[in-house]
Amino acid sequence: MLTLRCPNVDLVLEEEAVLLSSLPLNPSSELRVIGMKPMHPQPYSKLYWKHKKLVRGVIVITDTRERLHDFHGRKTNLYVGHYKAQFLKIDCCIKKAIKEDPISLSSYTLMKRFRHPNAVTIESIYWEGNQARLLLSTVDGSFEGWVLKHGCNILFNAAWDGTTLSEVYRSMIIDLCKVLEKLIKDGICPIRICAKNLYIKLIHGVPKLKVLMDDVECVEKDESLKAKQVKNFWHGVTQMITSSLERSHFPPFNINTAGFCNFIGKDSANKLEAYPDRWSYQEKGAYLLTIVSADREKIRPLIKSSGVVWATKGTGELRTKLNQIIVDHKTDNIFYNLSVPYDYIRLCRNSFKRFNILSPELQGAFGTNEGILQKMEKWDPEIWLKLFEAIGLPA
Repeated sequence: MLTLRCPNVDLVLEEEAVLLSSLPLNPSSELRVIGMKPMHPQPYSKLYWKHKKLVRGVIVITDTRERLHDFHGRKTNLYVGHYKAQFLKIDCCIKKAIKEDPISLSSYTLMKRFRHPNAVTIESIYWEGNQARLLLSTVDGSFEGWVLKHGCNILFNAAWDGTTLSEVYRSMIIDLCKVLEKLIKDGICPIRICAKNLYIKLIHGVPKLKVLMDDVECVEKDESLKAKQVKNFWHGVTQMITSSLERSHFPPFNINTAGFCNFIGKDSANKLEAYPDRWSYQEKGAYLLTIVSADREKIRPLIKSSGVVWATKGTGELRTKLNQIIVDHKTDNIFYNLSVPYDYIRLCRNSFKRFNILSPELQGAFGTNEGILQKMEKWDPEIWLKLFEAIGLPA
């Protein structure tokens, strides 16, 4: 066990390079020794002298020298410790710089004030001898160790039409997207996200995803470069999820789950959370009623852009059931334009809502009003995905 008294610079200084004054004045070689990326000597020297004489608080850090035991019994790359600030004793994890995984001072500077419920908080940085250490909030183990303990069934479910995400894994993916979304909003982008960045914190026995982001960069100021940078990053997140499926030996994702994964990074995490990959027929029916009840001038072009079209046979002819509904609705002076996709959705909505006034023949063919929804997705298995991605949840 090792106990160190370290200047608590984070609680005192407001500058971005607050820790420079605790390093040697001539850092060119020392930074490499402690596993940190070198910094240009001129700005380093300027900041060094600026902060050299400032008074600092002190925290007492205790490193137990014991690695954190993972869920599957092996040891993680984090160490267990605690620190004292004034009268408070706080448990922590400690990450130590190694040659293969150096600690970036620039990343620490960007991340030291970032807070999110799903982020591993980087509390401070200190040196043990000439080696850099990161002081982190606590976790209970790695994401990989959690999966190895419980098996891939904790992540995926086998369905008749392909693999789906388990409820807990889907929730973790959304949490991951929320923390990364806030990070990008703050002008910071992780250089990469992979499984080794993911940890688990058990809260009353419930696993909560925690993300350690200690290798980051500023988001590009140029909009075109920024868009490319962010797009490549989100693609990496999707690849991480699909790679976990490939290693699990489960069948490929079904259409709805594949749509969910492909939608990552294309809109907000809140919209991803509402994605229709798990909708019940009750939710699908409610959505159908909602979008047709919304402002027609706004919804019509969105439905057109979604790629939804009137359902036809392989020959290009309109589906027989649709022809029968059109004829049936004419008796109530309800008409449809076969060149307008919005009118197709309106026909489906009218048939679903007023199922009891359809002709006995049509009622028998569909069974219940849910039969309308089932036919819609039989004719176009991606119809709910197309509509949702284009429209979202109307206000």
